[in-house]
Amino acid sequence: MTIKLAPKSKEIELFFINVLDSEINDAVIAIKKLKQSLGNTIGGINLMNQERLLSMLMEYPQEKILDRSALSAELVNKKMKQHMIAPWTIIGAVYGDKKIVKAVKSIIKENMKPIKGRKLFLNKGKIAFLDKVVNFLPRFIGLDLKDTLKGLKELVSILNGTPQNTALKLAYWKNIHIKPEGNLNPNRDECGLIWYAPLVEIHPKKVREYIDFIKSTSKQFDISPLITLTTVDDLCFDSTIPILFNRKDIEDQKRAHAYFETLFKEGKKLGFYPYRLGTNSMEFFFDDLDDPYKNILTVIKKAFDKDELFAPNRYAPKSKKSSTDKRLYNV
Repeated sequence: MTIKLAPKSKEIELFFINVLDSEINDAVIAIKKLKQSLGNTIGGINLMNQERLLSMLMEYPQEKILDRSALSAELVNKKMKQHMIAPWTIIGAVYGDKKIVKAVKSIIKENMKPIKGRKLFLNKGKIAFLDKVVNFLPRFIGLDLKDTLKGLKELVSILNGTPQNTALKLAYWKNIHIKPEGNLNPNRDECGLIWYAPLVEIHPKKVREYIDFIKSTSKQFDISPLITLTTVDDLCFDSTIPILFNRKDIEDQKRAHAYFETLFKEGKKLGFYPYRLGTNSMEFFFDDLDDPYKNILTVIKKAFDKDELFAPNRYAPKSKKSSTDKRLYNV
C-alpha cells in the first residue's frame, strides 16, 4: 500500500467569521461561491452553531448531566459573551505561499461582504504574538483567552499534519467521572457518543430546513443541538451532529438512541441521508433496502470477504455467523 502525502503548505492562515442567524442564507451563498472559485486552496469550510463551539470551550454543567437537561438559553448567552462568539461561526483555512494567501484573503473578504460580523484572520505569527500579550491582560480575561489560544495552536498543528487530541475531548462532555486530560481513550473511559452525519445540499433553503429540523428535534428530546456543516465541495455539506450522553445512566442512553433514530428516520423523509453510520445504526439502513439490493451486497461480501474480517455487520445484511446486536444499554 502506498499513502501519498500532500506537501506541507508554506503558509496557513485561519479565518473566523461571525454570522447572525438572520445571515445564514447569505453565509451559505458566500461559502458556495468560495468553493466554486477557490476549490482546495481553502480546504473544507465549517459553519458551526454556538452550542457546537461552546462544546469545545466549556464543561457541561454537572447538574444538567444528572437531570438530563439541555443547556439553558441563559447559560448559552452568558458563555457566548464570555468567549465572544456569535450564533454561527464560519471557520476555514487558506493554504499556499504568501502571495496566494494574500490574494485568497481578498476574495474571502469580498464574498463575505453581506456578513456584517467580525472577520478575523490568524496565522502562526499573530497567534504567537497574542500568546505573549495574554500574560499582561486581567486574569478573568486572560484565562479565557489562554484556553482559546491553546485551541488555536492545536488547530494549526492539525492543519500542518500533526495529530492532536483536540477533537477527542468532545466525547468526554457528559462523562462526569473522568476529565479529558492525559492519555484520552473514549472507549476505555466509557464516554457516550453517537454520530448523526447526513449530507446537506449547499442551498440556502435546504440548509435552513435542515437547521430548523435539528433544532426542533433537539428541543423535543431536551438535548442541546451541536451543529457543524463542512463543505465536501461546492455542491454539498457533510454535517456532523454529536449526540453526547452519560453512559452510566441507562435512561440517558435510551434517550440518546431515540434522538438518533428520530433524526435518522425523519431526516431521510426531508432528503438528508447519512454518509456514514455506526454499527448500532445499521439496522435502520438495512430496513429500507429492497431484496435485490440486499442480495447483491451479500454476494459481493461473500466473494471478497468469506470470513467476514472487514467491517463486520456494516453495509451488508448480517449472516448467521455474525455476532448479535450489542447496542443495548450496557453499564
